[in-house]
Amino acid sequence: MATNDEDKAFTFPGDDEPAFDSRGKGPLVGESSESSSVPPDSGAQTGTKEATHSEPDDAAALAVEAVAVRRLPASVLIFYGVVGGWMLLYTVGWVTLAAQSWSVGSATPLLDILSDVVLVLMAMSPALWMLTAIVATRGKRVVWTAVALLIGIVLLMPWPYFIAQQVGA
Repeated sequence: MATNDEDKAFTFPGDDEPAFDSRGKGPLVGESSESSSVPPDSGAQTGTKEATHSEPDDAAALAVEAVAVRRLPASVLIFYGVVGGWMLLYTVGWVTLAAQSWSVGSATPLLDILSDVVLVLMAMSPALWMLTAIVATRGKRVVWTAVALLIGIVLLMPWPYFIAQQVGA
């Protein structure tokens, strides 16, 4: 019986929950777990009408459908984290470039304002690209989101920073 105790030591409550399925075939977010765990003929076994799983009314069904979203597999979440970290590094690079090229007091105040707006947008561009790519490809296959994010990694590289490093060396 020592093996049974050892097996229990490596299990956690909820390990068999379908949400942890790495293939993304788990239940929908907002879907109740008791609707999938109650067999449809449970009322015939007990003989009571209360034990049968009744169909929810239309308002509750619509609310569940509105909230129901497929859970993303762990590999996709890891990919989002890696791309997010990469974009954070790009943001640091763009902020460094913006700090180096920040001009104070030119002859034309309008050019100062426009220059400041461009520098702020330049520093925010990696975060804006990632947010736009995820929102724009919502509901589509994950491959399209990955392609949009990878295009952003190539396009948003702080090229002036790396070119200056190569020319200066």
